[in-house]
Amino acid sequence: MGPKGKSKGKGKAETNPAGKGRGSSKGKGKGKGKGKAEATPRVERYASDTPGYVWVAKSFRKKSLFATQSFEDSCNLSSFPGARLAELRTCSSLLGILECIIVEPAGKALVGAEAFATTGVIICLHGMPPSPAVLEEWGNAVTAAGWLELSCSVVIPNVQMSASLQLEDFEAIVDAALKLANFDRCVIVGKSWGAQRAVEIATMGKFSGKGKVEGVILVAPSSPAPEMCQELAVPAMVLWARDDEVSAFEDHTAWMEALDDRLAPTTFLQCPSGGHRLDLLMKDHLEQQAVRNFTTAALLCGEMQEDEGMIVRSMSERERRLSGELPLHLQQSSDEEDDESDADAEQDADREDEAVQYQAQRRSIKTMDIMSWMQAGMHTAAE
Repeated sequence: MGPKGKSKGKGKAETNPAGKGRGSSKGKGKGKGKGKAEATPRVERYASDTPGYVWVAKSFRKKSLFATQSFEDSCNLSSFPGARLAELRTCSSLLGILECIIVEPAGKALVGAEAFATTGVIICLHGMPPSPAVLEEWGNAVTAAGWLELSCSVVIPNVQMSASLQLEDFEAIVDAALKLANFDRCVIVGKSWGAQRAVEIATMGKFSGKGKVEGVILVAPSSPAPEMCQELAVPAMVLWARDDEVSAFEDHTAWMEALDDRLAPTTFLQCPSGGHRLDLLMKDHLEQQAVRNFTTAALLCGEMQEDEGMIVRSMSERERRLSGELPLHLQQSSDEEDDESDADAEQDADREDEAVQYQAQRRSIKTMDIMSWMQAGMHTAAE
């Protein structure tokens, strides 16, 4: 038994080294490891390494998280005479740098922003991605409303509807737009979702009662009408087409009730057709003139209210330019009052207190006349 056990033990001892030898010669781990270490490193290749490659310069833009599509991707500025793409550097942490289209009168580029007598800034909020159809609509609307002919600048930010955006974000857009246009007051044009935002901007937060928003144009506004409509202290115009398939025309009743009994006038422009497109709402001359009249009157009332309590010897260039757009009977009344004011000031320049009271009264009467005209539908002799 003992000798056999020893022979088996030696047998196993002799076979084990042989097994280890075969394992070490066929070791896959060691063999592969040495293979990888000795392999040639992979070289990264780029398109620019190709002979004849030409670099194409592309503009850098920071898209807002709330803009799913860029103006640069789909914008055809041929619908916007005098337009250019620009950046709105907002102080909003959500929006950051926001791209926009700015359309300015030709005269502003000729004489410079500082020397040009700007009458106002039109800020358009629509909330839709900038498709070719949307941009065509707004380009045609700018021309139809005659805003450039009124010496207004038009700013169309690329901001799209989102529940995450708050009042301070929209205030940041207005601030940046005014800075870009080099002016301090505006009329906000809000379509659908943008109409609700326009009311909020004009009635809440830092712009409420500050005179920066001089009027709002609400195009086929989404429902429901905001509760703060009653607090809207600036002129409002509502445009709505009977065949609108997006914002039901029947909702105009609730909106008009919400805007009723305010201290400022409300003008309702009921269009027989045009659907949900602002440019088609203004396809006829009467609608175009109504929007232009409202813009003129809202800006002019804002200018005169800004001057209340001040001695004004003569009209500012802005007031003179806007007054020239009024119907003849309003122009004649204004001219007569200005002549009387100048004469009184020259005859008795020491009566400063009475001069202040007279100017305030004159401005108040003139403003009320214009607002009454707006409330009555802004009819002209041509109609």
